This record gives sequence, C-alpha cells and structure tokens, in this order.
Amino acid sequence: MKPGEEIRLVKENLAFAVAFWKAAAAGNVPPRALIPPGSRASRSSLQGISPWESGPDLSAELTRGAANQMRAAF
Repeated sequence: MKPGEEIRLVKENLAFAVAFWKAAAAGNVPPRALIPPGSRASRSSLQGISPWESGPDLSAELTRGAANQMRAAF
C-alpha cells in the first residue's frame, strides 16, 4: 500500500471515530445495536438484568468506548 493511501485511510478512520463519538455522546446511537454479548452481558443475564437495556450506565459505557476508539485512531 502506498503511503498516500495509508494516510487517507488513517484520516477516514479518525473522521469516523470522531463522528461515532459525537453520535454516542448525543445519545443518537442505540447501545443495543453495538455492544456484543460477552462476559459482562452473561453476568447481567444471570442477575435477571437485560444486558441490552439502554440505561445511563450503558450509554456512558458506549460514549467511553467511542472516545477510546477516537483516541486510538488519533
């Protein structure tokens, strides 16, 4: 891959990460669509809590994850 192509891809990735973070922070991204079931979801299910509820903790976790993606892209 040519350096110019790599730079373009990095810029696109950063632009996507920033847009994703903005949407998550504004509450425009449904957490249910993005957070895959995993160990945390399994524990929540055992406690009788739906792992896909879009409560404030899940929204904050999604925003934090999006911010991490933005920092990683930068």
